[in-house]
Amino acid sequence: DILEWDPNDSVVRGKYDQVQFEVRKAKRPNYYDIIGCSRVASVPEIKRLYKDRARELHPDKHDSEEVKAWAEERFKLLGEALGILTDELMRSLYDEGHDKESIQERVDAANRAARKDPREEQRRGGHHHQHDH
Repeated sequence: DILEWDPNDSVVRGKYDQVQFEVRKAKRPNYYDIIGCSRVASVPEIKRLYKDRARELHPDKHDSEEVKAWAEERFKLLGEALGILTDELMRSLYDEGHDKESIQERVDAANRAARKDPREEQRRGGHHHQHDH
């Protein structure tokens, strides 16, 4: 029975994680399509295309409530696309197949690691000798 696999089995766990990753990858929005650029577009090019798209999609430009709701959703995705595709770390994670949540988890972890100041460690664990004069 497929439901009775051992969660400690690293091979099965690895396959399960890979399937989950592929499912999330398939569901994520295509930020390159949303912006309307190629996968090798430069940051200035992405920003320029973003501005063009933002003008077209701005919810205030539409009268019908239905179209306005659609435009708001696309506008939100457009902002996400800009944020991810103009950040080097986020873009490389996205290109590897990570979705927004997965990218955010990794960025948060990297920020936490960067905040751990090595000097803190020295103060706590290092030996400090005081000399009496």
